[in-house]
Amino acid sequence: MQQNPIPPFNQVGAPLGVCVADGHGVKIHVERRHLIVEDGIGRSRRERFFHKATGELKRLVILGTTGFITLEAVRWLADAGVPVVQIDREGRVLTTSQPMGSDRAALRRAQAWAVTNEVGLEVVRHLLDRKLEGQAHIAASLGGDRAEIDAARYELENVNSLAELMWLEAAGANHYWHAWADVECGFIKKDEKLIPDHWHRFGTRGSGFNSSGPRGAANPINAILNYLYALLEAEAVIACQTVGLDPGIGILHADQRSRDSCALDLMEPVRPHVDQWLLRKMASHRFRASDFVETRRGICRLAPATAHWLAETALDCATAVGHHAETVAQTLSATSGLKLDRIPTPLTGAHRSMSRPQRSRKVRGVSQGSYCHACGQDAEPKRTLCDACLGASREERIDRFVSSAHRELEVRRDRGDDPAHGGTAGVERGTANRVHQLAVREWNEVNERQPDSVFLAEILPGIQKASINELVDATGLSAGYCSFIRRGIKVPHPRHWDSLRQIVSARGT
Repeated sequence: MQQNPIPPFNQVGAPLGVCVADGHGVKIHVERRHLIVEDGIGRSRRERFFHKATGELKRLVILGTTGFITLEAVRWLADAGVPVVQIDREGRVLTTSQPMGSDRAALRRAQAWAVTNEVGLEVVRHLLDRKLEGQAHIAASLGGDRAEIDAARYELENVNSLAELMWLEAAGANHYWHAWADVECGFIKKDEKLIPDHWHRFGTRGSGFNSSGPRGAANPINAILNYLYALLEAEAVIACQTVGLDPGIGILHADQRSRDSCALDLMEPVRPHVDQWLLRKMASHRFRASDFVETRRGICRLAPATAHWLAETALDCATAVGHHAETVAQTLSATSGLKLDRIPTPLTGAHRSMSRPQRSRKVRGVSQGSYCHACGQDAEPKRTLCDACLGASREERIDRFVSSAHRELEVRRDRGDDPAHGGTAGVERGTANRVHQLAVREWNEVNERQPDSVFLAEILPGIQKASINELVDATGLSAGYCSFIRRGIKVPHPRHWDSLRQIVSARGT
């Protein structure tokens, strides 16, 4: 049985705020102040209505290549702040439309100069560091060689040219995609005989042997990755336009005609986020043979229903790529010497007040430093997440929390303050055990030990309603051990029995 089936073509509404229009003869127009999206094929034709106040529309993704959109609809979308993305069947981003964001010529000038100075190196190091960190985690989860990717990541600070940074990124990618080789694409049982053998596994990242160009995919996993990266590219272009960056002026990616090089730069740290989403989906989803089509050249492409389903996830990576776009804009403005102040954060909302007119405020005192609740790093005052964790998913925040905890343990072990073994903790634990053993020896020399059945029959029933704090005060044992005593899991040494009997007598039980 197929799990998590792809939504039917005639599904109504905009799941997660994304409206996907596909089919033949797409019509987008306005009627009685509602945006009307007509799409579909044959009997599966449909109409969807959206109002600015109640529609909750955040993204319009057009997969069709025939039809029209009226000027009135363009204005409606601009007034509602809804970007438009058009993608063809091959996964190419044909056009994006973003309501006018911040227009700062000085920021674009700093962006153009960044490729020739240290600012560009700082930006690229940040983007590649986030990318390699995510790839190392995924490679480890797939049983790959994480050490080589970590080595490339740690070497980023030691190189001083974009060419060397690109070489390190390529070296990490080589080990990363090697870890993907055995990732499987599951199909329902009845369709397994209908598909080629090479569709079952990821194999290698790149074009098939009978295809040309980066858009050609030999198997479904590569085809899905190409399509997800196309959606990510569209979100990166929208993020650039929103914060005031020029999508075509790249730093890591060289300028090329008809290519949004800056958008490709911003995609790099978010690619592992997309890859992790796909891996989770592959682990639980079973496809059908009809979910993919093969061209006469042997290129694997997505069927319309599959492309529709994936396009509805467009907003999943919008926050992550938006965070990096704002970080790059702030880095360029802070280090370029152009004194660009009050850079807003419309994508993440991290500094909403920065885009408003500044007002004089009464200083009430100096606030204490804040820390990130996910990774433990320093954060801005009154914030619970740092910039790196703000745009991350819940799974990524958990991973960052675990990694931060491990780093803190390594630091404490190095300085002899391991909370679990050795160091100060070991000394304290050894001192407590020595005191305990001396007390047990002195008691055993003058008293005769009674069987544990006496405690279980006479004392345990009487302390069931006693609080843990009462048991701790009476025995001097830890709260965890007293909890085991009250539950009957542990029997304390007889030297504590008289103190526990006093609790029983005081309660009259």
